[in-house]
Amino acid sequence: MNEKTVTPSQSNAMLWKSKTYSDLVIECGGYPFQAHRGIVFTQSGLLERRYEDLLPGSLQAIEVASEEGFMEKDFMEQALTYMYTGDYDDSTQADDAMVSDTEHSPREFGGDTMDPPTMTVHKALIFNTGMYLAAHRLQIMSLKNAACKKIENYFIHTELDQDWELFADSVELLYTNMPIFTRRATKQLRDILVSKAVEEHSAFVISDSFTRVTILCPEFVATFTKKLSNALGRDESFEAERDDALQELVEAQAELKIARKNLVQEKAAQKRLPASDEDYKADAS
Repeated sequence: MNEKTVTPSQSNAMLWKSKTYSDLVIECGGYPFQAHRGIVFTQSGLLERRYEDLLPGSLQAIEVASEEGFMEKDFMEQALTYMYTGDYDDSTQADDAMVSDTEHSPREFGGDTMDPPTMTVHKALIFNTGMYLAAHRLQIMSLKNAACKKIENYFIHTELDQDWELFADSVELLYTNMPIFTRRATKQLRDILVSKAVEEHSAFVISDSFTRVTILCPEFVATFTKKLSNALGRDESFEAERDDALQELVEAQAELKIARKNLVQEKAAQKRLPASDEDYKADAS
């Protein structure tokens, strides 16, 4: 008698670790991941659509390629880990493991920034923001929820006083990808980031990162301004603080207009055409 003692959750974890009975290879970023159709197709809407392309009863490969806006193998590996175990590991992305890498910019995730800044890709906040985007692309709602939970926990246990650049990286990564998705698709994480900015607005609005976010992510700043005004306006004792914060916003918006005008002039110079007032208006819109 060969009676088994493993639980279903243990069995799935063992399958992921050992790759036993694998009937699928998922190629991402040039790296092959052995998987099981019954596990991944039942959880990922994107991967499920590939089922009809496969022959039954044989080991076959599918590719998650750059045209789907998903290029990082680390995200795929952790997404698969989640599908097998119910969680994923962001501990290797801890703050002390940070590296700067200009190759991993928002543009790589589908963004369209003019000069993408160096991204701290091994920071936990950035990694979990990327996991949220990966979960949306793979169409795994529970993984999106898990990524948001990790980000909320990160904010609970981390002071951002000296790390607003990291926060700005996360905002930029999310908002430069928003044209790919609907606004509704990213609302859950957008609300978390805006709420954190409102909670620590005094430090945020005087940081250099605030100016950067204002230039690159005006939609975030517009939402932040509205929610901050509503929050501070509820208590008369906050009137002075509110006025100071709003003045910072006005100054940042002025810097944004100057930056946009300079960008239009640069584009016109590249085309060797004079920049007109109509160009400024069109770009600002």
